[in-house]
Order: sequence, then structure tokens, then C-alpha cells
Amino acid sequence: MEKEAKQKKAFDIFKNNLDVTEQLYTLQKTLELFHYEFRHINPNRKNYSIIKEDQKELHKRLHTLYLEFDRHAWWWYWDIYHEAEILDLISEAESERLKKLFDRYKNNLLESLKTLDPLWFACIDENYDPTNAKIIEIINSTSAKLDSLTSSRTEVIREFASSFVTKDNRRK
Repeated sequence: MEKEAKQKKAFDIFKNNLDVTEQLYTLQKTLELFHYEFRHINPNRKNYSIIKEDQKELHKRLHTLYLEFDRHAWWWYWDIYHEAEILDLISEAESERLKKLFDRYKNNLLESLKTLDPLWFACIDENYDPTNAKIIEIINSTSAKLDSLTSSRTEVIREFASSFVTKDNRRK
């Protein structure tokens, strides 16, 4: 029974991280798609009003997406941790190790959000110019940095899950 409970925790860890990664990806792609939709439009007076309306919608959408992310991203790992403690699935030493992993995970999420900021602010800026080539540079650097952060976060998640799935209860 304990083996199955630990395996379920390991699965939950990967699933929850995947959900968080999808939420970050959705924020990123929402911003990119907004820009790609307008990048070939001349920002004249007529088009300017269309862009401004879409910026307002973008702003609302981003807040909704961020709140979804915020509601989940910072809390799920503590739920697993407390359940594992209550069910006595982790040792005291493992408990301390997990808290350090949580700090790494949280810092990675904070860095991921910080990485989105330049693109976010560029797209909602009142002087947004869809023809500005610098925005493509921001998109490319944001994408590369988020890819790297996702890889790092996955490594933390593997370490986290290894607390629940040891060599003796892995499939051979």
C-alpha cells in the first residue's frame, strides 16, 4: 500500500508540474500570438484603434491566465508535501531536502515570470508598435530563456519525485 501511495505522489508531482508548465506556455504563446497577429499591420490611425481594443482584451486575458497560474503554481507542491508527511511517506531528512527543492522550484517560477515581463510589457505598452523588430528579439530571447528554465524545473521535479520512487519500487 505504501509503495502505491508513493508512486501516486511521484505521478502527481509530474502531473502538477506539467500543468504549471502548460500555464506558463499559454501565457507566453498568448503574447506571441498577439504580436504575430499585428506585426504586418501598419499602425495608422484606423489600425491603431483596432490594436488598442485588442490590447485591452489581451490585458484582461493575461490577468485571467495569470490568476489561473497563481492559484495553482505556488501551492500544489505543499499539498503533496503535507500529505506525504501525514501518511508518513517521507523521512525527516527527506522532508528537509524537499523544502530546499521547493525553494529551487519557486525561484525557477519567479524567474520564469520575470522572463515573460519584457514581452508582456511590450505588448500592452500604450506605444506598442507591431512593426518594431525589437519585439521579435524579445520573443526569441524569452522563448530560449523559458526553454532553459523549463529544463531546470524538470530536473528539480525529478529530484522531488525521486523522494517517493526509489530503486526498489521502480519497474525493472
